[in-house]
Amino acid sequence: MLNFRTFVCLCLVLNLSACAGVFGCPDCPCECPVAGDAVAQAATGEPGAITEAEAADEADSAEAAAAEVSTEEDQGEINEAMAGELELIPDLPSDLPEVTPEENEQILSRLEGFFSQPDAELGEQIDDLVIYRGIPPEGEKVPDDYIPMLLNSHVERWILYFTGKGQKHFNKWLARLPRWQGMFERILEEEGVPRDLVYLAMIESGFSTRAYSRARAVGPWQFMRATGRMYDLHVNWWTDERRDPVKATRAAARHLRDLHDEFGSWYLAAAAYNAGGGKIRRGLARYNVTTFWELLNHRYLRSETREYVPKMLAAMILAKAPERFGFVGIEPEEAYEYETVEVPPSTDLAILAKAVDESYQTIHDLNPHYRRWFTPPEGSHYEVRIPKGKSALFAENFEKLNKGKSRTFLTHKVRKGETLSQLAYMYQTDQWAIKRLNRIGRYLRAGQTIQIPVRPGTKPKKPPARLASASRMLQNTEYKTPKGYAELLHVVERGDSLWSVSRRFGVTISDIKRWNEIPGGNRIMPGDVITVYLPEDSAEAFKDTTRVRVKDDAAIAAQLTTVKYKVRRGDTGWGIAKKHGVAFQDFQTWNPKVDWRTIKPGQELQLRVPRK
Repeated sequence: MLNFRTFVCLCLVLNLSACAGVFGCPDCPCECPVAGDAVAQAATGEPGAITEAEAADEADSAEAAAAEVSTEEDQGEINEAMAGELELIPDLPSDLPEVTPEENEQILSRLEGFFSQPDAELGEQIDDLVIYRGIPPEGEKVPDDYIPMLLNSHVERWILYFTGKGQKHFNKWLARLPRWQGMFERILEEEGVPRDLVYLAMIESGFSTRAYSRARAVGPWQFMRATGRMYDLHVNWWTDERRDPVKATRAAARHLRDLHDEFGSWYLAAAAYNAGGGKIRRGLARYNVTTFWELLNHRYLRSETREYVPKMLAAMILAKAPERFGFVGIEPEEAYEYETVEVPPSTDLAILAKAVDESYQTIHDLNPHYRRWFTPPEGSHYEVRIPKGKSALFAENFEKLNKGKSRTFLTHKVRKGETLSQLAYMYQTDQWAIKRLNRIGRYLRAGQTIQIPVRPGTKPKKPPARLASASRMLQNTEYKTPKGYAELLHVVERGDSLWSVSRRFGVTISDIKRWNEIPGGNRIMPGDVITVYLPEDSAEAFKDTTRVRVKDDAAIAAQLTTVKYKVRRGDTGWGIAKKHGVAFQDFQTWNPKVDWRTIKPGQELQLRVPRK
C-alpha cells in the first residue's frame, strides 16, 4: 500500500507536463517523469520495482521542478518562447522498430574500413575508434579521455532513424556542428573530459542556444535551473547563463566529469546526466551490475534514458562518417568566433552593434544569454562578445555613440486598470520599449511586476487624464478634443498598417504618430487602440465602425448597454472582442475575474455594446 507522502508525490507528478530529472527530457514528452516512473513501479510491483521510500526520494526532484515552474522567471521563459526567443525541442520517437538482418548488413557495409578492428590495440589519438558487436569484453582498458565507439542493435536503430524519418533533424544538426564543434571541444579538453562529448550536446539540443524543453530545461546542454546553480550558471530577469555557449559548456564538462568520477564509465555518466545520479546509483546496486549495457537488460530505466546512450553513439558515428550515409550538400554554419569587450551596465546592444558595424542580430547571436536588449543595470561592467576582428572599431566608436544614451530601470507593480500608454506617460518613455523589454503583449495583468526603461534621474509623473480605452472614457473629463473635431478610437486589426489606417481616415502617418506618441518605426499590432481626430461632419461616416469620443459622459453611458455572451467552441477573448467591435482591454475590464487562457464553451461573459 502506498503511504500518504508517496500518494502526494504521485499526484504532484501527474500534474507535470514533462520529465523532471536532473536535466530536461527534450525528446519524449509523453514519458513519465522520474518520480512518476518510480511511484508507478512501487505501486505495481513489476520487475525492477523500487521501494516506497525510494519512490518518495526520487519524487523530490519532481517536487523541486514543480516549485520552479510557478515562478515569474518561468513565466518569463514562457513569454520568450511565445516571442520566438526560445524554440521547443522537437519530439523524437521513444520506440523504434528492431533492426532486420538486411539493415544490419547495410550499416556494416557502409562502415567497412572506417573503424579499427575489435582486437586492434587502442591508440593514443582520439580518432582511433574501436567498433564492437555487442558489449565490450570484460576488463577492456579504455583511456580516460576516450569514449569507446560501440555498435550494437540499440545504436543501429538510431542510425536507421536518423538516416530515414529523422533525417531532417540530423541535417540541421550537421549544419550547426561546424559552428560549435571547435569551441566545445576546446573547452571539453581543457576540463579533462573527452572531446566526443560534443555529441551529447547534439542529441540534447541540436546545438541550439535557444533550445527549451517541456521540463523547462534550457540551452545547448539543457540545464534545469537547479542543476545550473550547482555549476555557477546564473538565471535572473536579465541573463540566463544556461544559454551561454561558453559557460554552459564548461558547466556541462564539470558535471560530466563529476559523474564519471563516481561511475567510472562515460556511458554511465551520460545516462546519469539524463536520469540523475541517484537513479543510476540505485540501479547498479540493486542488480549488482557495473555497466550501462547490463543495466539496460533490466526494466528499470525510463525508455528515454534507455535510448539516450545509443542515440549519442549513433549521432557520433553518423557525424564522423556523414558521406557514407548520404549526408551530402549540407551548408555548414560559420564557426562561433568572437572577441570580448567590456561595456558599462545598461548598455543598449543595438548601440554596440552600430559601433562595430554589425546587425543587432549578430550581437544577439553571439550573446544569447542576455535576455533583454540591454546589459543588466547592476555591477561595474559586463563582458560582451563581438565578431572577431572588430575590437578596433569598438574602441573607436562605442564611447561617442553611447554618450548620453545610458538607461536605468525602475520596477513597477501593475495596478488594476493601468495600461501601457499610461505607464509610458508616467515614466516618460514609450510603450513599445516597455513591451520589448518585458516581452509582453499590449495588455497588463494586475499584480504583474515589470521593468520600465527610463533616463537616469527620472521620477514618475501622475497618471495621464486621457486613457486610450473606451471603458475608461467615463472617468475622463479633463481632456478636450479640439473645437469642431471628434476623437475616433480605431482598434488595430490583423493586416492593418499606419499607411492603411491613414488612408482609411484621410490623415497623414505623421499625424497618427504624433497623436498617439508612436516612436521610431511604423509598427502597430492587432489590439492597439489608435486615436484619430476628424472634423465632426467627416466623423459621422465612421459612427457604425469606430467609437466616437464625445464630451458628455452621460451621453456615452446612454449609448452603451450590457449584454451577456455565451462562449462557443473555438472562441478566444480577442476574437469575441473583435467580432463585437470592442477593444480586448475593455473586454478584460468588464470581466475582471475571467482567466482568458481557459475560457470554455458555455461560459457567460459581459459585453458593453451600443444600444440598438
